Amino acid sequence: MVKVSSLLLVVYLAFGLNVAFACNCVPPRPPAAAIKSADVVFSGTVTDISVSGSFGKKVTFDVAKTWKGINSPTISVTTQANSAACGVGYEVGTLWLVYAYGKRNLSTNLCSRTTRLQYAGEDLKVLGIGKNALPAPPLSNQRQSTGAWIALGLLAGGIALWTLISCGSNSSQLAANIRSL
Repeated sequence: MVKVSSLLLVVYLAFGLNVAFACNCVPPRPPAAAIKSADVVFSGTVTDISVSGSFGKKVTFDVAKTWKGINSPTISVTTQANSAACGVGYEVGTLWLVYAYGKRNLSTNLCSRTTRLQYAGEDLKVLGIGKNALPAPPLSNQRQSTGAWIALGLLAGGIALWTLISCGSNSSQLAANIRSL
């Protein structure tokens, strides 16, 4: 009996560990229930995908419409790196309806109702039109005033160059023109 158990253990260790497990989800909740349980619901275009941790990826979106939990023009969520681990197969430039979960670090997966926007008809009927994402904040006053100073400097440089060119080699005329400024 011990020999049989040992043999079964050896067979399991040799062949049993090579079994791969795929993502296995229960059917998704209806849209009305999914929006209640999600922390954030939005539509947006994928703008960047980067590695996040050992087995994940961070996906950044330009937000188009919001339904819950977000009032920003951009947002990042994490998902597993591959679909076998229930990761969503995002691609840069694609448009998605995203149901994300978490308070600080948002995540999503294949088991949520997250889908490409072109396939989200049932969800959009329940969600309605949503709100437009807030625009990106304007440039600070410091940046705007820096641009004005640059423009003023270019204007002054242009006047100085014109003065030099129009006076030619007459240095007394150049001195008089400079004093008149």
